[in-house]
Amino acid sequence: METTAYTCPHCGKPILLPEGLTEFSCMYCGTRMTLQQLLPTAEESAEAAEILRHALPGMITGYPQTMRNLTAKAFPAYFDAYVAQHLTVLQVADSLSQEALGALCVDIIDQVYRWCVDNKTALRSVSSLSEDCRFTLCLVTVPAILRCAPERGMALAEGLRDAWAAKYGSAFQIATYETIASGFRKKGLCFITTAACSHLGKADDGPELTAFRHFRDTWLAKQPGGQALIEEYYRIAPTLVMVMDHTGDPAKTYQALWQQYLQPCYDALRRGDNAACFRLYCQMVRQLKARYLKEAA
Repeated sequence: METTAYTCPHCGKPILLPEGLTEFSCMYCGTRMTLQQLLPTAEESAEAAEILRHALPGMITGYPQTMRNLTAKAFPAYFDAYVAQHLTVLQVADSLSQEALGALCVDIIDQVYRWCVDNKTALRSVSSLSEDCRFTLCLVTVPAILRCAPERGMALAEGLRDAWAAKYGSAFQIATYETIASGFRKKGLCFITTAACSHLGKADDGPELTAFRHFRDTWLAKQPGGQALIEEYYRIAPTLVMVMDHTGDPAKTYQALWQQYLQPCYDALRRGDNAACFRLYCQMVRQLKARYLKEAA
């Protein structure tokens, strides 16, 4: 049964209400109340919407260094600083009514788009700036909303996701800070090939991953500079996988990676052409670093 989180106006403790329940007692203080007493008034919702309409676009466009801070070491402090700076704004999301969400989210995403248009340069296109904003929105802003607005945060996050999809034609995945942070600790999923095979339904002990691991351990590791490349892969792959998993359509992304790079790499290994596999691997990593980590290809 689905539940919705609220806060008791009398004792401040959390209340989880099953769908359809309109009268209840707080399990902490025992106060009897109705659902209507927990919902924001029209005035409260209008005030919250105005605050968010004014502040949220800048909280999305003003953080171009998100990707450079998406590492196990840097991200916790980066995220905590973001929350601390914008805590008051984030918390007012709990005062939004359902009726206010649609138009508010469309307006916020429209403002982000206009900012990208107004700030494009010869080096940064509208699409490039929009991608930076998408990374910040789904990896920082939405997780911060979910942390600070437990009652209405998910509804606001879903509204922003849907408005982004309507504006740009592609959605992103809603994730909490805990989900993102845990990605740095999932060493078994840090390899791009592992994540791609998982999304494509290929077994972890299947022929493809077995061939890739054999290539890594018996050929690449013995080449000049090979061990350094493997260590770099360990460093950057968790971030790349995390971004691909959360900032777009992972199934589509991994399918494209497989067709463009990983299938040809596997075909090369089956032919015994390790050098060809190595060239494709390096090209793939360079392009992923350039797109997602903003490092030169």
